[in-house]
Amino acid sequence: MEAFFLTQKIKSKAMSLGADLAGIASMNRWDKAPLEHSPLGVMPTAKSAIVCAVHLPDACIELGSEPDVRIPGPAKVISNVAYTLNFIAYRLALVLQECGFNAIPLAQSVYWNYRPDRGAKRGWMGDICHYYAAVAAGLGEIGWHNLCITPEFGTRQRFVTIITDAQLTADPLYSGEPLCDKCLLCAKNCPTRSFDKEVSGMLQIEIEDKKYSFPNRNLWRCGIGENFGLDVLMPWPEKIDEKIILERTEEATRNPGMLYGWKMGNCIKACVPKKKRFWDKKYCTLPRSRKPMTPAAGAEQLEIVKNELLNLAYTNDADRVLFFSKTDLEKSGILPAYFLPDAQSLILAGFNNMPDFNDIGSRVELLIANKIEKYGHSALIVSGLKPQKIIKTFNLTDSGMVWKVIITSLPFPTSAVPSAIFTIPSRQLSSAAVKTALQAIAFEGGVRLFGVSSSERIANIASQLEKILTADNEKYFEVDRHTWKFNADISVEQYGYKPYPANPVLSKNKRIVKNAENYLANARSIIAIGIPFPRASVEWAGKGEGKKVGHFSISLHVTVFQLLSEALYKMSNYLNQFGYKTAYTFDLNGLAGQVIAGKYQPDLSGNSFTALAAGLGDLGWSGNLLTKEYGGNQRIAALITDAVLDEDAVYHGPPLCKKCFKCADQCPVKAISKEITYKIEIDNKIFNWGKRDQLRCDWAQKYGLVGEAGPEMIGSQTDLPLPSEITPETVCTALCKLDRIQSRPYYTSIVEHCLINCPVSDNNI
Repeated sequence: MEAFFLTQKIKSKAMSLGADLAGIASMNRWDKAPLEHSPLGVMPTAKSAIVCAVHLPDACIELGSEPDVRIPGPAKVISNVAYTLNFIAYRLALVLQECGFNAIPLAQSVYWNYRPDRGAKRGWMGDICHYYAAVAAGLGEIGWHNLCITPEFGTRQRFVTIITDAQLTADPLYSGEPLCDKCLLCAKNCPTRSFDKEVSGMLQIEIEDKKYSFPNRNLWRCGIGENFGLDVLMPWPEKIDEKIILERTEEATRNPGMLYGWKMGNCIKACVPKKKRFWDKKYCTLPRSRKPMTPAAGAEQLEIVKNELLNLAYTNDADRVLFFSKTDLEKSGILPAYFLPDAQSLILAGFNNMPDFNDIGSRVELLIANKIEKYGHSALIVSGLKPQKIIKTFNLTDSGMVWKVIITSLPFPTSAVPSAIFTIPSRQLSSAAVKTALQAIAFEGGVRLFGVSSSERIANIASQLEKILTADNEKYFEVDRHTWKFNADISVEQYGYKPYPANPVLSKNKRIVKNAENYLANARSIIAIGIPFPRASVEWAGKGEGKKVGHFSISLHVTVFQLLSEALYKMSNYLNQFGYKTAYTFDLNGLAGQVIAGKYQPDLSGNSFTALAAGLGDLGWSGNLLTKEYGGNQRIAALITDAVLDEDAVYHGPPLCKKCFKCADQCPVKAISKEITYKIEIDNKIFNWGKRDQLRCDWAQKYGLVGEAGPEMIGSQTDLPLPSEITPETVCTALCKLDRIQSRPYYTSIVEHCLINCPVSDNNI
């Protein structure tokens, strides 16, 4: 495909997935940057970089941190944006892969090496600097605050970068009038005084003939609130460094009042390009941004906007959309203007069977808010207004829905729009027709592996696994790393990744072998779905000049689960409309070890046996699934239903595992035996794999205690040898020795050597 047409295809796909901006950069634009932190440092074969931006709705930023700079409020919309950007990047990487190219999605936010590193004397580097990449892709310029300013949104967007060996057509660098007029509002409103304390001269970035200068700030000071969740307004010493941060976080365990959780950078809130900047002190304390067009008004225009919003919501899998006027809300004691000063109405978007790993609604509410802004109106999400109050007040049926609240200045009248805009025929479809429809729904969401097993097959596998692993399970234990308790407003789950001293305890969780009925009574069919990994992410994990691993960890341990969850959600809703019940899991048999990265997830062996039962592939010696399409490069999820679907045949092709034992040889903790073999039988087909010492595997993978297994690749000093015997005491002791800055719970980079060294997972599948 010619570069021009491929470029247009990728940009069009990015916009259809939710990007607000997209640009292309060629590799020469990093000629004056350190190789270690350029696209070529991540993937030496890269030829182009695609940079996408998603807008942070103006109202969320303008009303964020009001009146307390330490409390972000609606500025937490940044989480919605991060989720959406990673979703876009992963999907684009797979599109490029299916066009015959390699691509690596570099996550929106990733594991930073806070300490000085090669090519980064002041540290604080991830896989790549997305702000720099955005400028290299022609989207804007670097301002005084070292952020990218775009003519469309100022600093109110986040970026994500996808690097590829496809030759795309680069966009010209931004050459319009300066976007940063040196108003210095970012510096004047910085609560940590990062622009006037501990500043060491100026830094400069050069991209082709463009030069951008900004203060060389102490980023430890800058990160007090945003990175470490500490109170930016309490007294701080004149010099802030790693030692001070560790001391303060330790003190916060005894004095929780020092802890506020994530705060928004005021530089984002304060920075609005001069042409778009205006003040409205009754609305917010810092400048507002003018909308791109005259606000939509009049009944006819409002009806057009309403239909567009409905189409946007329903095509992105909302199940119900409700509109409420400001007048009707106020009559019921609900005051939308308390949250959004110019509020005129409120929209509720409801979602059935929301997966618990991700929140598809967070992406949809963001799309709706940004669409509203394009019509010249304001929209506020993540407002704190509880939807249950509205549901109860208006006597609406809830039925366990998850609701998203969008407050807007659009003056919609109260109305409930039925979800029957997209209907499924009420007649009973055949089993084959339902299966075909489910496969089409899954494929549209990025799924490329699809198979069905009966619950009987799964039960047979469970009985065999129980006999095999009973002895191992008796010795197995887990240690909980997340036991610090603060207060009702600061949850351990949300802020447990900060660098607090360890407080590990033995978990009460026990591994038990499960079958489909453990998840759903009267389960009849299990649908196994798989989404492939970007193969270049596996190939280049920890390699090249940059030795980057953030892209690998986020893609394989976070984003792919989010995509699978969305596919499960859509498939589940389809079946529910026929009256079928559903449940889902990423580890049906319940025996996969857990990796800590954003949340607990099963390791690569999660649902391997489910996939075997559904005919998706073979089993590797490591116990991980191998497929003829992708080798070991996929994650599998299982949808369990009481619908009877046609079962697929078990894989009977040539063995995909050649028993080279590289998975065992390259394992840093030698967790995989080369001598002891396990086996199960499914429909007269024998599957073999090597015995895994799960406690050894956990030492490296679950607890992140072995540098070679990933932590050292983000600058962590954690590298603890295996004890002669792994016990709860040895694990707890080891966790107390973690590098608290670089190897934190929920923030540990893990690279599975059994995957990256497996020859079946290379590019020759």
